[in-house]
Amino acid sequence: VVAGTIALALCVLFGETLPVSQRRQRLNTQLWRPDAALSVLNSSPYFRRLSLVVFVNTMALAGVSQGFFLFLQAAYNIGRVQASGYLSILAISGLLVQALVLPVLVARMRLTKILVLGLLLQLMQSVLLATWHSEWSLRLSCVCGGFGSLVFPCISAPKAGGVPETEQGRIQGAVSALQSAGFGLGPVAFSSLFAYFVGP
Repeated sequence: VVAGTIALALCVLFGETLPVSQRRQRLNTQLWRPDAALSVLNSSPYFRRLSLVVFVNTMALAGVSQGFFLFLQAAYNIGRVQASGYLSILAISGLLVQALVLPVLVARMRLTKILVLGLLLQLMQSVLLATWHSEWSLRLSCVCGGFGSLVFPCISAPKAGGVPETEQGRIQGAVSALQSAGFGLGPVAFSSLFAYFVGP
């Protein structure tokens, strides 16, 4: 409430900061309609496929991260303190993949191949978690899960390159909205599945 009041006061006190020459003469009401803003994701079959990958991948990442502690407790009888060590492996793996592996892959492979590699390694993470119940497989699955950080940059780059410069904000906003939907629905779907198969 306080932040909103301060923001409103600043808007009233300072008003428009853009020079008159750069202001829009007529307000485009299309910008205020979510269906119009998101329609860029449906503008071509290629964008539709990329949007589906973004949504499903984000939903899976959110669901897995939400249910990870529950899974470790049910399958390995591991407490939260020990489980945080495995989350650290996952986070460090993702950071190293972004900083060291991704630049090398981008120089040597096409983005679609890197995207497929990231998705396959995420699938490998799920397979390892579901099939082998040992400490080494748990660590290896966390390392494979770190390669999931390859997916979003490989989707963002072609989406941004596929629209004109004036539409960059629109496409990035639409992708962020899609991700937010995935982050919201993923934990609900995965925790419901976990409760159904394992129990509350």
